[in-house]
Amino acid sequence: MTSLPIGQLFNIEKGVLQSSKCEPGEYHFLTAGEEWKTHKTYSHECEALVFAAAASGSLGRTHYVNGKFTASDLCFILTPKDEIQYPIDFNFYHFVFNSLRKLIVTATTRGSSKPSINITNFSSYPIQYFDIVLQREWTKKLYNVRELNNNFSSELSHQESLLTQLRQAILREAVQGKLVPQNSDDEPAFELLNRIKTEKERLLAQGNIRKEKPLTPITAEEMPFGLPRGWVWCRLGEIVSVLGDGLHGTPQYTTDGEYYFINGNNLINGKIEIKFNTKRVSVIEYEKYKKDMNANSVLVSINGTLGNLAFFQNEKIILGKSACYFNLMEGVNKHYVGYIIKSEYFLKYAVDVASETTIKNVSLKSMRYLPIPMPSMAEQQRIVNKINFLFATCDLLEKRIEENAQRSELLLQAVLKEAFEGK
Repeated sequence: MTSLPIGQLFNIEKGVLQSSKCEPGEYHFLTAGEEWKTHKTYSHECEALVFAAAASGSLGRTHYVNGKFTASDLCFILTPKDEIQYPIDFNFYHFVFNSLRKLIVTATTRGSSKPSINITNFSSYPIQYFDIVLQREWTKKLYNVRELNNNFSSELSHQESLLTQLRQAILREAVQGKLVPQNSDDEPAFELLNRIKTEKERLLAQGNIRKEKPLTPITAEEMPFGLPRGWVWCRLGEIVSVLGDGLHGTPQYTTDGEYYFINGNNLINGKIEIKFNTKRVSVIEYEKYKKDMNANSVLVSINGTLGNLAFFQNEKIILGKSACYFNLMEGVNKHYVGYIIKSEYFLKYAVDVASETTIKNVSLKSMRYLPIPMPSMAEQQRIVNKINFLFATCDLLEKRIEENAQRSELLLQAVLKEAFEGK
């Protein structure tokens, strides 16, 4: 075993076909991406490695190919340089290059806005060379381990799917009033709705909220399941003081503003997430477009990805049109409503009412008309507590699945390490 520059072991040539000029055909077309494409002609007929040398998200990805193919101009094609002195088992070095991916990329990349692998640096990067007999022996071991790893990964993916189903089953039981036992001492939910109605009338008389069109009664066809005694169906518009969306347009951005212009993709797991590319605005723009939100405000994505959710926590933001917000009235638990939004019940409703365009869009009217299964204040809190407890258990199970997935990957790396150390 010895360490040699990549360029001493492989001929390195750049692919020539731009992805935009790909014409589907019968031959493989390999790009920097994970998925293979096809092309009507081929440039090579051999066994080779195709190494992604550009496209930042794919740098260092290595494909093994054997046959007729063409490679993207964002890739390097690696073929043997001296098959007599340095015979190559391509399957083995396919493992090697993907194992060393991060190291090679770090050592050979140039540029920052559009990073790419420098061919001179790549050619001079040292990797270990093994006798061909050892290469073939280790290839057999690695394939056996990878097969075990793939089987294990499939089982872990199955477990993750079951965990997702379990979370939705918990939410389904919750919104149908089956998750916690009812308490006969709780006040009926209709009394809560009556108080909310009285309070909204008071706020309207004082000019604190706007008068809205009356909501039509919920029909039997809109009730997808029955409710326990003491629960009632109501529309979302009945239990909010305001429901609106964000700016239908573009504010004036600034690089040093302390306020952020967010949309539905900033609503992540109950929180407003400011991303590296989230645009900033000045206090002047904020004052023009800010919304009257409070501690009971819920934000939901209603355009594109439906159902992303966050609770407002005094963040310095203005909203874009792909997010709506509503302020819940006193007596309505925002976390209970949040779990309804996260459930399959809401997603089905949103998909059913969404406009028939290339991008799904739920109107504010449809949000106002969303039927809400409403229990008493006390039961709302019991449901939230129970979901929080069960979801915490799910989180622990998910963490174990992730840890097992990491161990599975480490097993493959350990076998490669043994090969590198000559064991």
